[in-house]
Amino acid sequence: MKVSKEEFVEKLSELLQMANIEVESARLVHGETIVVKFECGAEQEVNVRFDSHYAMIQDLVKQLDI
Repeated sequence: MKVSKEEFVEKLSELLQMANIEVESARLVHGETIVVKFECGAEQEVNVRFDSHYAMIQDLVKQLDI
């Protein structure tokens, strides 16, 4: 299942909210890199695959240490 970049950003925000991580914004910067800006002001780049929700969640959890 292919996931659109727009859908990924939307699901990313939902996932972080479910994990009680306060996010100010998440935006696609180039290719498969998304920058997540947290309410505390910190930013983190997340490199993701858009092939499935499962891979998306695996990548996110690994990179953000959730």
